[in-house]
Amino acid sequence: MRVLVLGAAGHTGDAVVTEALRADHEVTAFVHSAEKYARADVRVVVGDARDHAAVLAAVRGQDAVLDTIGGHNPLVNQHIETDSARVVMAAMEEAGVRRLLVISTIGEGDSEANVHGYYKYLFMNTILRGVMKDKAAMEAELRHSALDWTIIRPAGLTDGEPKGVRIVQPATGEKVRFITRADVARFMVEQIPIAEYLHQAVGIANPEE
Repeated sequence: MRVLVLGAAGHTGDAVVTEALRADHEVTAFVHSAEKYARADVRVVVGDARDHAAVLAAVRGQDAVLDTIGGHNPLVNQHIETDSARVVMAAMEEAGVRRLLVISTIGEGDSEANVHGYYKYLFMNTILRGVMKDKAAMEAELRHSALDWTIIRPAGLTDGEPKGVRIVQPATGEKVRFITRADVARFMVEQIPIAEYLHQAVGIANPEE
């Protein structure tokens, strides 16, 4: 399949590109600056994800869009994820591309039940307050879309080798901590042709060690 990875220059985005290539997909990497992205094994498109014309040009001909865009200053109120999601969805509608997978975070919406209390009060409500507001607004935008979307809510991101993925159900109230970017990438790519979590937000974490 032909897949577009938005935010490909980020740590998680790069992991998604690697996993998509491993799964034999034809990958287009959308990045904000070519100087910060040196991969030669994918088609690279440079642009601003809030620029409709640039995004539309990248979206045309794709089978799926994987949005890994994240804010860089979590303390400050920002709209990068929300604004880019709006543009991406409009471009996909115009181009006739249906499948959209977007990375959010555990702690958003009903998955707040899966976050340890200390993390909620020390990070989500303080250091991460700006980015959490952006993610909430972004998720709200997706829920109004008729596209074939899935929101992926990973636990705290870490580097390293994949350890496996477990699905986290808010109703259980179980608390989770981490998941490797490699596992997030693998799960995201695996979901491209699958409708199990269509029009849903799904929480994921590594199995407890």
